[in-house]
Order: sequence, then structure tokens, then C-alpha cells
Amino acid sequence: MVIPCELEKGNGNGPGERRPEQVGLDGLVARAKALSPHQMVITGALGAGKSSIAILLVLGLLKGREPGSGESVPVIFSLSDWNPEANFWDWVIRRVSEDYEQRVKGLDPYMVKSLVQNRRIVPVLDGFDELLPLAREDAAKALNLLFDTGETLVLTSRPEAYQGAVEKVPLLRGVPVLRVLPVPPEAGRTYLAQLCDQEHLGSWQPVFETMESDPEGPVAQALSSPLMLGLAATVYTPKEADPRELLDAKRLPTRADIEGHLLDGVIPAVCAQGPRPSYLPGSVRRWRPAKAPAYCRFLAIELHRRRTHTIAWWQLRSLLTEPGVWGAVVTVAAAVCGTAASYAFAGLAALLGASPPRPGLGTAGVGQALGAVASVAIITTVFGRVLTRHLFTGFDDRPRRPAGGISGPLLLAASALTTAAIGVSLPGSTSASLCVFVLPLLSGVLLTRSSESDLAARPAQLLDGERRIALVESMVVAPAIAGTSLAFFHWLYSDPLLIVGGLVIAWSCSAAVLMALSRWGRWNATRLILAA
Repeated sequence: MVIPCELEKGNGNGPGERRPEQVGLDGLVARAKALSPHQMVITGALGAGKSSIAILLVLGLLKGREPGSGESVPVIFSLSDWNPEANFWDWVIRRVSEDYEQRVKGLDPYMVKSLVQNRRIVPVLDGFDELLPLAREDAAKALNLLFDTGETLVLTSRPEAYQGAVEKVPLLRGVPVLRVLPVPPEAGRTYLAQLCDQEHLGSWQPVFETMESDPEGPVAQALSSPLMLGLAATVYTPKEADPRELLDAKRLPTRADIEGHLLDGVIPAVCAQGPRPSYLPGSVRRWRPAKAPAYCRFLAIELHRRRTHTIAWWQLRSLLTEPGVWGAVVTVAAAVCGTAASYAFAGLAALLGASPPRPGLGTAGVGQALGAVASVAIITTVFGRVLTRHLFTGFDDRPRRPAGGISGPLLLAASALTTAAIGVSLPGSTSASLCVFVLPLLSGVLLTRSSESDLAARPAQLLDGERRIALVESMVVAPAIAGTSLAFFHWLYSDPLLIVGGLVIAWSCSAAVLMALSRWGRWNATRLILAA
């Protein structure tokens, strides 16, 4: 499809400064290369195809690039991930490292830094309008500095957001603007006719006739953007789907109604087509059409609640997995399970003939004592986990990444073993009691490092790292907490069976709390709640 647009030099409003024209991909690339310096702002309404044009521009520039020529490489960045208060080029280095380090052999942060410093990377910044309104002014000032110094740069935005930035930072007015125009009815007709099944073409004919006979009507206006044209082609791909329903003026009287209808229909249509082809990257999974709208609704609510266009896995949470609520749920659930396990073990110990730790102490008393051991372990673990969360959290609640190596886990294991030994050998020891509260904090120091370090950390790596950290803590920190908790009730040492029971119950409760309160545990809990 050709791109209807007008190129405006200097962002002025003079009558001779705008030249409406139909631009193909080759023409777009040629115009970008002809600009000196190579700077351009692409504006257009919602769904006009700004991001698609940016992608096509990058592909066109790469297509004409000779290997080994030393030409700069255009790279697309989503501006919604940028904090304008941070250095722009530092952000570019981090994004390239995180997004491409695993895909490009030999690419490391030091090479990325060298490429950026030598201006071998051309930023194509997509979504200026996706920044929060309060952040746009700071972003406009930073971008103005880049444009003013002649940096090669491409920016996409909705016109109203960019115009607001121009009013506050007048120097941006010197940057050429490519305005994406609505798709003409004849171009939309050609596009849909090419994509639809030829046997299905007859049902499209009334829609085409309405688009051409009434170009200002709701159908033609709704199908004047690449986004809606693509949605229409997807929604009416199945043979049983009838595009003539778009002409129902009673059901869909306005442009907004038609657009909402297409948006509502795209998820069931895509899910009904089956799983993705196996040649596409990533896991292939068939989503149930009945469940997919609920998943998308959940994501939309989270995005709206956070007032952002991007979200990371560690930010996803349901009402039940909000930090404060989830902490209370985990604590109560662990206490209930620990108490039930304590009474069950006390009954089993009585059946096996275990000697009571104190004269006259029956099965119920032993169960209460073991439950108290579990409670001490749970309270200690929750306290340590809360402190760890507040002290070891990165920007935007980003989790820390594994420290790497074996020295940290070994040192933590030695500290945990020492703490447990003191607690068991010296019942009620104050030093052991203090150490057991410090162990979760020590695990944060020894097992993690900042995710904003000079080494890239992709979201999948952070998730895997959180899982490994939670498992190490459950195997190292939890036993030490269990041993010290049991030491507070040293009179249970009268029978080995009770010692083993107390340790197992306290260890299980502490490990469950550590894992459930980790970001990995909360992420999995959110997924389970959403899937229910």
C-alpha cells in the first residue's frame, strides 16, 4: 500500500510549505536520505500507521546498506520506556544491550557503548505521544538538544502531542515533518480486495460501494486508517463472517461504533485461526477464544491503572496479589497450613509412641508447641522478606538480578549453618535470634546485584533469576530460620521425632513464605488467579 502523506519543511503553516503526495517505500527512503541533517518527525492520528512506517523506513534503509560500508544502523526504540530525566544515550545503550545482546553474537555492553559514542546507531524513536504528559516537556527539551546538534534522528508522534511540544520548545519547529494522511477509499478497497478470500469478495462489494459513494460516511471514515483496514481484514477472514454487517446503521451508526466493533472482534478471530506457525520465534500456544478477552482486559486495566503504554512482568498483579494484600494472604495461609501440619504430626507422633516433652502434655499440647515453632519461623521470614523488598528494589520496582558465581551462595550457606548451629546448641541465644532476622537481608547482598548495572538484564533473565534466588533461599535461609525457631522451644528436644517434625514444619513454612513473597512467586500467583 502506498503511504498518503504530506512533507512539511520547518513545521510551518505557510500555504507553500506542504506538498500532499502518495509515497511508496522507496520514495520514503529516498526522502529520508535526501534530508540534511537526516532528521524527520512522522506524525499521524491513532492507527494511521506511524509505527509501521517507521519499521518500513528502517527496513528500507537496511536494505540499501552495503555490508562493511561503515554506514550507521537504524534501530527502533519505544519512547514509552524512556525516563527523560535520565541521559538519553545511556538509555539507548541499555536498550540495545538488553534487546539485542542475546541475538547478536559478540555484542556486549562495551561494544554497544562504542557504537553509540561513534554514532553508528541511528535512533528511530517511536511513540513520543506515549510518554506521560508531564514527561513530554522534559523529553522535548532533551530531543531538541539532539536535533539542534545535528544528530541523525527519526521521531514518531500523534500530531497534538508533538504540536504541544513545539509550542513549549520552539526550536523543534525547524525539523521536517512527514504527516501521515487518511487512506483514500480506493486505496482501502484495493488493500482489502487483495487480502480477502476471492470467494468471499462478493460480500465485500457493498462495503466497497459505500466507501466510494459516501467518503465522508462512518464506514469510509472508519476504514481510512491502516489499523482499521488490517483489523477488518482479520475479523472477516473466516468465511462465516459477513463484512456487510458494517453497513448496519442501526447497530453501528457512527465511526466510533464501527471501530469498537472491529476491536471487539479481532481477538476471537485471531484465536479461532489456531496457534502461530511453528517457524515463528517463541513458544507456540493455542489460546482459548473464551479466555483471551479476559486476559487482554486484565492487561488493559493494568495499563490504565498505571497510566502507561508498557508494563513488565513484575508489575502485573491482581487485586489479591497487591503487595500488602498478598503479604497478608501468604502469612495467614502459611499459619493455617503450619498449624494443621503441627496437629497432624503431633497425632502421628503419639501413634508412633513418641515420649511427651513434658509430663502431662498431651497430643494437643504438642501440636500447639509445634504450631508455635512454625509461627516464629513464619513471622521471622515475613519480616526479613519485607525488609529485603524495600532495600533491594531497582527503578520502577525492577527486581535485582542474580549476582552470578558460587561464592555468594556458599557464604550465605556458611552464615545460615553458623546461625542454625548457634540457635540449636545455645537455646534462646540472642545472637542467633538477631542473625536469623539478618539472613534474608544477607541473601539480598550476596545473591543479587542491581539490574541497572552495566550488564544487560532482559525481563526473561530477571524472571529466571528471581526463581533461582527464591529456590536458593528456600534451601539455605529457610533451614536456618527453622533451626533457630525450634531453639526457642528447646524442651521439645526430648524426642528425636519431635525435633525432626519441628524442623520439617518450620522449614516448609519458611520456604513457602520466601517463595510466595518473591516476585517470581507473586507472578505465578497472578497467572494462576487470571487463569482460574
